Amino acid sequence: MVVAATIGIIAKWSKLNERSTFVSISTSGYSAGAIVSSYVSPLLITSPIFGGWPSTFYIFGITGIIWCLCWWIVGSSDVTSNRWVSEFEKESIKESQSKGMQTTEVDRVNWKELAMSAPVLSISVFFVGIDFGLYLLSADIPIFFETILQFDIKMSGYLLSVAQFVYFIAIIFGGVVADKLINHTEISKIHIRKLFVSFLGLQSILLILIGYVHHVWIAAVLMIIAFGLYGVCMTTICANALDIAPNHSALVIGIALTFSGLTGVIGPAVVGAFTQTHNTMIQWRSVFWIIAGVQTVGLLCFLVFGSAEIQEWAKPTDNSAETTSLIKPY
Repeated sequence: MVVAATIGIIAKWSKLNERSTFVSISTSGYSAGAIVSSYVSPLLITSPIFGGWPSTFYIFGITGIIWCLCWWIVGSSDVTSNRWVSEFEKESIKESQSKGMQTTEVDRVNWKELAMSAPVLSISVFFVGIDFGLYLLSADIPIFFETILQFDIKMSGYLLSVAQFVYFIAIIFGGVVADKLINHTEISKIHIRKLFVSFLGLQSILLILIGYVHHVWIAAVLMIIAFGLYGVCMTTICANALDIAPNHSALVIGIALTFSGLTGVIGPAVVGAFTQTHNTMIQWRSVFWIIAGVQTVGLLCFLVFGSAEIQEWAKPTDNSAETTSLIKPY
């Protein structure tokens, strides 16, 4: 819900020529939170002052409440209704969005055309592929490093933090560079989107190579690079939802994440099926090949069916009246 809502807010706040950058900076906060929590949580758990592991729930919960209070004070559903933004900036953003057939009114969704939309399906399949691999690296790869490569589990945690930091940098870098190419070169937007998502193919190759490397630090470097490539792909695919359906981008991302969320259940089951009885390098190779295969299917689907043009079903209706609310008045 949070990711989809974030994309929906970005659609209402960003200019057409800044959307990749806006997406990258906004979504990088998820990775930043993972980095901070990975260092803070052990300190809280082992600290006699804060009371052990329950303090992690209290501290992070209170932090979330404080953030919500700040958002309610500063944030708004769209730029036109925000009191903290100058009139000049509001007009500049509105003018840019009008060129992209975007309104502040939520039109009725043509569910049949949305369900049959090839670009929407390509985004969903791509998300399934990328999340399948991302869940593996985030949750299961420390097990591989500990049991197969004999890497200390505590060091695996630090290694994962380094990978998350590279992911954080890659998200921002990918968005900024994408906007630079879109705004200052003759390359079409869809070709830039497809170029950036193609890094998932390279990432799949690195994932397979990890299963054939017996030197722990070489495997660690491959894993860190793989995490960074995920960041570039994630920024691009989220920005693409804004390309094809700016008025319904939150819905598109929500549908895609609904399907990709299932990989959080399927992924560990696949790993368990292969490694529970015989936890060997050969078994893990099979896991890496399966993940790479799923990712490749998602990549090919987007390369064939992906688009950067606003879809007909996503265009505002002729009789839509502009409002300053995300909710249609009755």
